[in-house]
Amino acid sequence: LVLVRFTSFDGTVVLRSSAYDVATSLREAQIYSVSVVSTDGNFRYPYGLTFVPGTVSYTFFQFRSSDTDDFPVFDLLNGPSEDVIRVIGLAGSTEIADLCVVVGASPDCDVNRLDVSFRRPEFAALIWADGPSPANVSATRIYLESTRNPGNVWIVEIKLLGQITVYKCTAPLSTPTV
Repeated sequence: LVLVRFTSFDGTVVLRSSAYDVATSLREAQIYSVSVVSTDGNFRYPYGLTFVPGTVSYTFFQFRSSDTDDFPVFDLLNGPSEDVIRVIGLAGSTEIADLCVVVGASPDCDVNRLDVSFRRPEFAALIWADGPSPANVSATRIYLESTRNPGNVWIVEIKLLGQITVYKCTAPLSTPTV
């Protein structure tokens, strides 16, 4: 009986830790983008993260378009390239369960891929989802779930102005909270 409780406790701790790791990676991309991090002496390139639901990792990338008006989106079609900084695995039994964008006041969770990036000199998030137009998105949510303890979900929320929040999901995953 003690081992069963320990497993549940361990799954919760690992899940919460993974949620904070995702938030830290987002903050790292934000800081890289507005600071002096450069791989080639050019400081204009945005950094970001790309997420896909049902996976156990996400990609930290640098967008290397010479046109500063291009929206920074990770190009999955060409596969790994010089844009990939690193692929980050989630800890233990954690997976990206769902991705949602907030359009107006309601979440839209019909998202198959999400890119969150930042461009110098702003701290604001640039949010791209394969569904809604980026102009209408005010925030995005990354739902992380324990595969050991289904229903145990933590959310990493990124608002348009660059605020990053981590919290436990209190509603069933099928009805995301606003």
